[in-house]
Amino acid sequence: MNVFKKSIHIILFITLLASSVLYAQNTYEIRVGVNGHHYSPRAINCSVGDTIKFVWVSGNNPTRSDDGQSIPTFNLNNSNNTRSFVMTSAGTIPFYSTTHGEQNGSGMAGIINVTGLSASLANKSLVNTLSVYPNPANDKINVNFVVKKESNVLIRLLDVLGNDVAVLVSDKYSVGEYRQSFAVPARVTKGLYFVKVSVGTEVAIKRISIQ
Repeated sequence: MNVFKKSIHIILFITLLASSVLYAQNTYEIRVGVNGHHYSPRAINCSVGDTIKFVWVSGNNPTRSDDGQSIPTFNLNNSNNTRSFVMTSAGTIPFYSTTHGEQNGSGMAGIINVTGLSASLANKSLVNTLSVYPNPANDKINVNFVVKKESNVLIRLLDVLGNDVAVLVSDKYSVGEYRQSFAVPARVTKGLYFVKVSVGTEVAIKRISIQ
């Protein structure tokens, strides 16, 4: 029975990965290799949850952040011409080309200034954004929720007594708004259930009927 439960959880998790959608925040492009050995623009101002997309133009310019962690070293070329990073925390991220720049900002270098959450996301919470639909559901349930800082997310299906029926997802999520879609397990019978979503220390619950 435990093997059966584990298999169901694995199937659900794979289904979630295939059907997950992250609602786009702002995306900013930095072109790499403009006029030879330059980034354009050299400076970007963005918010937590935004995406920075590096786009190859020309040359051989391995790029990394000064700390080597915020933006791990990557290299773009004609066949691998973009690389994106979601900004998960506020701060400044200096970056440079390891072949034509320096960590001190000279040569081919730039900086990303990341402020707090975008206004649209800052005004939202898990409780007021959580939605579960369709309701009643038949073979599929969609769950919309928000993540305001990188957090562990746990989504569970509970019966009316609060017992776990299925763990739908358990993973770390970056900042953003998400829509998750998953199949109702065949072993789940008709009746009333609860979808419980935990994002870090935030918890929200929605009731759903399965037919």
